[in-house]
Amino acid sequence: MGIRRWKDHRGREKIYLSRQWPDRTRLRRLMPNMTLAKQLDARIDVAIAAGQWRTLRDELTKGPTDGNPTLAVFAPIYLQEYCRARNRDLTFKEDQCEHIVRILGSVRLKDFRRSHAHDFVVRRSQEVKPACSVN
Repeated sequence: MGIRRWKDHRGREKIYLSRQWPDRTRLRRLMPNMTLAKQLDARIDVAIAAGQWRTLRDELTKGPTDGNPTLAVFAPIYLQEYCRARNRDLTFKEDQCEHIVRILGSVRLKDFRRSHAHDFVVRRSQEVKPACSVN
C-alpha cells in the first residue's frame, strides 16, 4: 500500500505507512513526517531484499511487555511527558498517581478493566475518611 496522506477530523494532515511483509502480515504506522516515512519504507525494502526482514519486523513490532507496561512503569512517563507539558501544579496528580501505583501498580495497561477501577475506589475509600459526615 505504501505511504498515504490524509486529514483527520480536525483538519490536521496525517502520514500513514502501510507495508506487507513476505509472510503476508502487515505493518501499519502513523509517521510524524514524510521524510521518516520514506526512510522506514526504504529500510523495509532493503531488509526484504537482504532476507533480514524478520529481524526488522521484530524490532518494529514490540513484544508484549514493551508495548503493554504496568501502571507502575507508566505513571512516571505520564507525569513527565504529559502532565508537565499541560499542567502548572502537579502535586494533586502526583499524589493520586502514588496511590494508584501502590494499589494497582502490577496491572498492565491493556489489561486494565472497569473492575480494577472499582477495586481501587473500594480499597482507597477504606483508607481515608469520608469528605463529609452525615449526622
